[in-house]
Amino acid sequence: APGLNATVKYEYIVDEDDIKAGKVVNTATATVEGEDPTNPEKPTEVPTAEVDKTIEVVKALTKMEEVDATGAYVNKAITEKADLNDRLTYTITVTNKGNVTVENITVEDNLEGATLVEGEVNPIPSIAPGLNATVKYEYIVDEDDIKAGKVVNTATATVEGEDPTNPEKPTEV
Repeated sequence: APGLNATVKYEYIVDEDDIKAGKVVNTATATVEGEDPTNPEKPTEVPTAEVDKTIEVVKALTKMEEVDATGAYVNKAITEKADLNDRLTYTITVTNKGNVTVENITVEDNLEGATLVEGEVNPIPSIAPGLNATVKYEYIVDEDDIKAGKVVNTATATVEGEDPTNPEKPTEV
């Protein structure tokens, strides 16, 4: 009726493309049958959160094996001390804590001589927000480790693309 109004509500879920664009743009028009509006409303823009490519890297010793009398590797309890020539398997879990999919995540193990376990993929192609992926490395305990009294191992992961807080360098954890 003249002088009155009506409201229509729509819901929209913000997606990754909106985050990358930095905003959600929404335009609405109303038409009366047979007429075309001559001055549609200006689009409504809603700013989104900044792109966040935060990743978390967690490394864990997940398997220990020792050489038996036949020269084959057999399981050993992780709670035991590592001996010369024991094979240690480390699982590195990379979790996407950000709000956009991260791509081409390169995982590096700092132990000289550590090798990627057969069948593992590195770099990791992509990880969606809230999800994780793993990479496994194997390492053979050597004399230097025995002399040091321990094996110290760390890992890093680098995400392809820019670090939003420092665009000159890639994101690295």
